Amino acid sequence: MATGPATPPLIWKSPLAEHTLPIGEITAAVVDRYRSAGRMDKGRILDELCAVTGWHRKHAVRALASRVGISPEARRQRGPTYGATIRDALVALWEASDRICGKRLKVMIPTLLPSLERHGRLKLDELITGRCTLDGINDGFEALRRGRSIRTVVEF
Repeated sequence: MATGPATPPLIWKSPLAEHTLPIGEITAAVVDRYRSAGRMDKGRILDELCAVTGWHRKHAVRALASRVGISPEARRQRGPTYGATIRDALVALWEASDRICGKRLKVMIPTLLPSLERHGRLKLDELITGRCTLDGINDGFEALRRGRSIRTVVEF
């Protein structure tokens, strides 16, 4: 089986210079500087790369990220918002509402919660992650704000 000629590398011809450079070489030259740069400097580097290559900014970010070798998992720094118990409760609410979209589910939750608890499908007592007295209510709010507690009950 005969193969055709190899495709030549993409070449960018600078309107200001007398020479041409392969785009791969341009990107390779910028990668080390981009990797060690701070947030503001990365913006300037992207501006330069876009001006030189004619790329859109998002394409330049993806090209540099692929050369740097950052995996999509490494880019995500935020952990899951809800634990397994809360997730199970949300799935129960979602299935009880015939799997409607989140926007409509949010409105239906106050109606569905008592019904599901009454029929034993959802146990809200298991979702309580903290208790505080009326005197310690500020500590309870602080725990909620910092994410140490999801549902705090105030005991009188």
